[in-house]
Amino acid sequence: MSAPSSSAEPAPIIGGRAAGFLGGGLLVGLLVLAIFARVDRERVSTLEKFSETTAVGDNVYYHLPEPLPDPPIVVARLNGQTLAPVSYAKVELRDTRMQAVARDPETRLGIYVSREPLPAVAGAQSDDTFYFVKTASNEYLRLRPAP
Repeated sequence: MSAPSSSAEPAPIIGGRAAGFLGGGLLVGLLVLAIFARVDRERVSTLEKFSETTAVGDNVYYHLPEPLPDPPIVVARLNGQTLAPVSYAKVELRDTRMQAVARDPETRLGIYVSREPLPAVAGAQSDDTFYFVKTASNEYLRLRPAP
C-alpha cells in the first residue's frame, strides 16, 4: 500500500477565471453607474422641469367685487389683450379638464380654456373663444376679450 501523498494539488475550479472576470466586470459596471447617478443628481435642476398644464393645484382665485360693477371690469390680461367677464355667473367645470393658457403677471391669476363642451351663452357666437379664471375649486368665471 502506498501512503497518500500530502503534496496533492487541489483540483482546478472549472470556469474560475471566467467567474473572476465576470465579478470584476460587475464591480466596474456598478462603479460607473454610481458615478453617472451622482453626476445626474448634481444636474437635476437643469435636466428636469415640471409644469402643470391643468388647473389642478392652482390656488390663486379671483374674488368677485361687491357690488358687481356694470359694465364688467377687466379681470386679467392675456398677451396685452384685456379680458372681462361675459357675465358674473360662475361656471362649474372640472379642474382636470381645464388647459392652462397663461398667467397674468399683475394679478397672478391663471387663465384657462376648457377641454370639455360648454353650455351655450346668450349673445355669444359659436366661434367665440372664452377664457376662464378660477374662482374656487372646480368653479370658474367665463371671460372674453374686452372691446
